[in-house]
Amino acid sequence: MFPASVYAILAVSGYVRASSWSVAAAQALACGLGTELLLRVAFRVGTAKHGGEKSRRYLGPQNLVEWYEDIFAELMSTRMALKRLQIVKIRSVKNISFQALYEKVMKN
Repeated sequence: MFPASVYAILAVSGYVRASSWSVAAAQALACGLGTELLLRVAFRVGTAKHGGEKSRRYLGPQNLVEWYEDIFAELMSTRMALKRLQIVKIRSVKNISFQALYEKVMKN
C-alpha cells in the first residue's frame, strides 16, 4: 500500500510522467521496488542477549512501519472486542445467572 501511495504522490505532483500505459507500468514497478528497498534497509546497531542467546539488533525504516502497523492492529483488536461485547449484551437474556448461562452455552 505504501509504495502505491508514493507512486500516486509522485504522479500527482508531476515528477512522474508517462506517455503510455507500458511506460506508466514500468515506472510504477520501479517506484515500488525502490520504495520497498529503502524501507527494508536496516543497519546493525549491536547485539542483545535474550535468555542466554545472542541476537543481532537492526534498526531501519522497517521498524517505523512495524510500529505503525502495531498501533493499528491494537486499535482494531480493541474495536472488535467492543463490538463483540455489544453483540453479547444485546443478545443475552436478562436476569439469568452466570451458571445457568454457562450450562445453556455448553448444551449448544
